[in-house]
Amino acid sequence: MPDLYAAGAKIDITPPAGLPMDGYVDRTNPSTGIHDRLLSRALVLRAGGRTAAIVSCDLCWVGLATVAEVRKKAKASGVDALILAATHTHSGPAVADFIAGPTAPDSDYVLSLPGLITDSIRSASERLRPVTAEVKVGNVGLSVNRRLRSLPVDPTLVTLTFQDEQGKSVAGVLNYSCHPTVLGPTNQQISADYPGKVAELAEEQEGGSYVSLFLNGACGDVNPSTCDGYICAGTFLDVSSMARKLVEASRGSPGAKPVGISELGAASTRIGPLAPWGLSFELDAMSLGGVSLLGVPGELFASTGIWLRKQLSPRPLLIAGFANGYAGYFPTPDAFERRDYETRKICWVDASAEQAIRREAADLLEKVCG
Repeated sequence: MPDLYAAGAKIDITPPAGLPMDGYVDRTNPSTGIHDRLLSRALVLRAGGRTAAIVSCDLCWVGLATVAEVRKKAKASGVDALILAATHTHSGPAVADFIAGPTAPDSDYVLSLPGLITDSIRSASERLRPVTAEVKVGNVGLSVNRRLRSLPVDPTLVTLTFQDEQGKSVAGVLNYSCHPTVLGPTNQQISADYPGKVAELAEEQEGGSYVSLFLNGACGDVNPSTCDGYICAGTFLDVSSMARKLVEASRGSPGAKPVGISELGAASTRIGPLAPWGLSFELDAMSLGGVSLLGVPGELFASTGIWLRKQLSPRPLLIAGFANGYAGYFPTPDAFERRDYETRKICWVDASAEQAIRREAADLLEKVCG
């Protein structure tokens, strides 16, 4: 019997025009139209008697209620472990009351999301086939630290792909760390920003029924290089340009290595309550053979992501921010000393939280990876 089965699927989750948009405090008007479709893309893996689902949604964030409902529905269809992540597009609908006033929680759109996301998982589960996997790790310079250019960004681009018995690629994951804020607050059209375009271009190049997931990493203090610090006013041409460069870098990264996945490991841990507001949240980890995946429900800074990658090295690490809920920014201690924006807006922890996350994440990854 083959060691690993996998498949991908995608389903449209585009809202109707006219709903509130998320991502910017100073954008108060609703969307005026749809520039490009928003999708839920699911990758389902089965090995060693366990089934895992990794989902990437073109949303700014996914609320805990949605995660809980999707997890329940997915478990009923045989999924043992779930990473449900948002790409964090700042041109999507407001589905949680963090920055913009949310779309009404009893609206048809919000109520439809768990079912649509679950449908993408179910569709992938129905297409499972024997596959092999390979991973590539490269670097690409398309981002800047939005607070100070002297501060770090994480240039790591991890690409995990799955091929069927005929050598045809059936699904893949791209992991990069950068805010999807190319378009800026003046844009009033619904868009997946550069992550959606990355997935679209990768799917076009592979052809067939190939499904490409984008997972956004430790991007809490990182913006696209088209931005001037916090100020972003790019165009849809800039979106396409950034996406094309990411896909080209992914395809051009040397040294693809096979990944033997005979079983899937999964574990989670709970952090908190954390000062000063008693926040608690879940970290999730998966072991995919020689590759690790960490799901964090918030915004890690680049330096935290770099530190975590070093702890796992040479084992590749995929970091999925905005995964299985949203708990705000997790700034580094020096950001609190500078009183950076991220320590004052949507931040419900103090300067000790980042070190706690480092310790707990490293311990969790060691546990699940063995």
